[in-house]
Amino acid sequence: MLYKERTPKIIWLTGNSGSGKTHAAQTLFWNFVSQKIFPVCLDGDMVRDIWPIKLGFTKADRVANNMAVANLAFQLFHQGHIVIVSTICPYRELRDKIRESIGKDNIEFIFIAGGKESSEEYPYEGRQEGEGK
Repeated sequence: MLYKERTPKIIWLTGNSGSGKTHAAQTLFWNFVSQKIFPVCLDGDMVRDIWPIKLGFTKADRVANNMAVANLAFQLFHQGHIVIVSTICPYRELRDKIRESIGKDNIEFIFIAGGKESSEEYPYEGRQEGEGK
């Protein structure tokens, strides 16, 4: 999925812990750079570390962290950037909320399989129809 033109878009890589989201985001980033397109990468852990409110891993904290990432991604998108997000976004209703707030044509969720798929600590509610693999 490489773009010939620098059209703003949010590419959201999601999946369980250890699935390779960050690696995939870095690979995608360098593929864009090789085409002289310079995207912005947002990693969920990075945002969690710089966010002034320290969040844990409860459902409410995961929702808050993902919404913070979504808001930042949306601002960068509106400034004309391609934004690559890599974060655990395990709840279907949360992905729907993000998609609705950003605009379904402006964001693409891509599920990265692997990692702690059956762990209660990292619950991932199955992909929604239309979400990439």
